[in-house]
Amino acid sequence: MYLWPPLLPLSLAGLLFKGGATAGAVPHTQVSVVIPVYNGEETIESCVEHVQGQSLLPFEVIAVDDCSSDSTPEKLESLAGRYSNMVVLRNGNNLGKAASVSSALEHVGSPFTAIVDSDTYLDRDYLRDTLGALNGDETVASSGMVLPSDPSDGISRSRLVEYLHGQSTYKGVQSRMGVHFVSPGCCSVWRTAWIRENGIPTETVVEDMDLTWEAQIDGKKVAYNPDALAFTEEPKTLSGYVSNWAAGSPGGRSSRNTEGSCRGGLSS
Repeated sequence: MYLWPPLLPLSLAGLLFKGGATAGAVPHTQVSVVIPVYNGEETIESCVEHVQGQSLLPFEVIAVDDCSSDSTPEKLESLAGRYSNMVVLRNGNNLGKAASVSSALEHVGSPFTAIVDSDTYLDRDYLRDTLGALNGDETVASSGMVLPSDPSDGISRSRLVEYLHGQSTYKGVQSRMGVHFVSPGCCSVWRTAWIRENGIPTETVVEDMDLTWEAQIDGKKVAYNPDALAFTEEPKTLSGYVSNWAAGSPGGRSSRNTEGSCRGGLSS
């Protein structure tokens, strides 16, 4: 569990100023969770455990190991042994997040797909609350409020303030206007048919923003429900932020792996 204890009251304080919440009845349907991961040995177990601990249990969890060089493959195998609804895909080479998600979408067997980063931890009701905001076929994506999981240092604390202000103020305005700047890539739920048809942008480090705008230009809607909470790891240094951005691009992601090709395949 990576949630910093003093975070809860701060989160609740932010929710007092929320605006434009979009919520409805939870659809009687199924959701798959796709988790792309590269060298995530420190976070992948907690990420999966938070997904498997949802009040709305996912139909399946598909983890995609992007040719990790640490103990991630072994941890994924152990997790797949614990959870009967989990399968593990392995890229033969280091391909990046977009390609990893695209490969998982070929195996998704439910009408909704949640894409969750391996360093993100969903609150127990996250899937229920985000699916509840997907009202009508014209709404193709939904997300909740994202907060740092451990704002115990100066950089993360400043990010916490930024997150609370931005999501409590700007997201509320965007909801009232009926348009959203971005549905966060770390924890958004998409209609599987739409995201399969339109694909995941590969030549960008902001695939979540590209997808959000593509959906709205296509005449679709994107929902936001601040009652749904997710917590994500934040880099502790400025250089960590630079590395994160570099890792988002295909070239940057590939350059991080010096092990060459790795074993591929599907396990369950």
